[in-house]
Order: sequence, then structure tokens, then C-alpha cells
Amino acid sequence: MSWFHFKHASSSLPNVCHSSFLIATTTSFPFKRGCIFVNCIQKQKAQFSSTRRICNRLFEKRKTYLLPTYLSTCDSIPSTYSHYTTMSQEQEPKVLEVSDLETKDAKWTSLKKITWQDQSGKTRAWEMAERTTRSKSGIDAVAILGIIPIDGEPHVLCQKQYRPPLGKICIEIPAGLVDSNESPEDSAIRELREETGFVGSVKEATTVMYNDPGLTNANLKIILVDIDMSKPENQNPQQRLDQGEYITNFPIKLSSLQDELFSLEHQGFAVDVRLSTFALGMQAALKYLVK
Repeated sequence: MSWFHFKHASSSLPNVCHSSFLIATTTSFPFKRGCIFVNCIQKQKAQFSSTRRICNRLFEKRKTYLLPTYLSTCDSIPSTYSHYTTMSQEQEPKVLEVSDLETKDAKWTSLKKITWQDQSGKTRAWEMAERTTRSKSGIDAVAILGIIPIDGEPHVLCQKQYRPPLGKICIEIPAGLVDSNESPEDSAIRELREETGFVGSVKEATTVMYNDPGLTNANLKIILVDIDMSKPENQNPQQRLDQGEYITNFPIKLSSLQDELFSLEHQGFAVDVRLSTFALGMQAALKYLVK
């Protein structure tokens, strides 16, 4: 049963014909017997209310991971949605231990000390983290803003992925490191296909963006990609994830992106800065530029 059907089934459990049944009972039987039936009905109603609360809690938990059933009737997306649902796992991911890591033992990053001179001529020290995998293009990574049409409405293709540094599942857009001899645009197409199964076409790219310039020199570009659902290769997309990757893909309507991200944060998810910044920028554009 999908969460869409589950919701409507659970919402119809209580409050069905209670008042009419109560009237029929108390008018058709002697008063004492009617009181007995009233007590029975009240107990049943309490049980129904409890059942409804349980169903609603299950629904709230389940809807976080699955798309509504109405998407299965859309012409704009494929008929198979295995790539949209949570991958089966034996247990929830969790952080087991946090310990210090020597730079010599680090595979992806290194910790460095910078000695620098400020505007007054004073010598100062600064700590920074540096990626060890920068490509020849000078770009460390790409993030893909994939736009996918559903029922004629543009949606942003988003992801849920557990991030150990946060100890939470993070709401993100597809992203990955740029290979040594790749351009950022080629990397975006490759990462989109590996993580989502979709094939897209690059429309635009941002300037080089620095994630946290007070902490690291790591950088990236955000690549805007259109996903054409009429293409045969997008009819049955399959993820090509690396071992240890568990990624759930799902769309959010572009027009309600900001509200949905706040809702997901309220549910306990972390929200990636790139997706959140894009949502705020779009909201500001609609507020100040669109007349």
C-alpha cells in the first residue's frame, strides 16, 4: 500500500456514522439498554481514535521516503520508481565513534597551517582543510541542479543521503568530485547518471563557488541540467552507485521548494547549503523581480 492510499484509508477510520447510530440505538431500545450501547459506542470511538493516531504516525514516517501514488499516472516520468524509494537496509546508519585523524592517514583531505601577514603587517596563523583530489580543471566538485518535469510542472531532483559528519540524513542535490581529466560539465552528466540513472543536458554553470572559505579552499560549480523525460534512456533509469553509497532520489516542486525544505528540516533532516541557497534566491527573485 502506498502512503497516498494509506493516508486516505486511515483518514476514513473514525467518525463514521457515530451520531446516526447513536440516535438509532437510544430510540429503538429501552433507556437502560440504550445506555449500555452508548458506553460501547464510546469505547469503540476511543479505539478508532487511537487507531487513527497510530495510522497517522505511520503515514508521517512513511511519507518522508516515498512519492505519492499519483506520480505513477504521469506521462512525464517513467513507470518504474525504484530509484525514488528508500534502498532496503538492514539497519539505520549511525556514527559509532569520532576520533582524531593524523594527516598522513587521510585519503581525501589534509589539514594545513597557513602563516600569513595581515594589513597591519602582523604575522598570523590559520588552520585550513584542503582536498587532495583537485582535478586539472582546478575544480574540486560539481553539484547538479536537475530540473525534471512532472505533470507539466518543473521539479528539482533532490536526494536523501546519510552524512556521518552531521549524524543525520541530508537533503541535497546530486553531487560528486570532478575526475582528473574531466570538465565540470562532463562530470555533472556522469554524476547525474551514476547517482540517479537519468541522462540530462547541461544548460548553464555557475561561477566557481567556495563552500566555506574560512575553513577550506575546496570549491565547486553548480551545473543546471534539464532532464528530458521523452528520451528512451530516461524511461527506466537505474542508479550505478559505488559500494557503500545509499542514495534516495525524489523530486520537489520548484514553486514550493522553500516551504518543502523547511518542512523537511522540521522532520529532523539536515538541508544542504547549495539547495537551501538556491531556494532562497528563487524566493527572493519571485518577491522582488517578478511583477
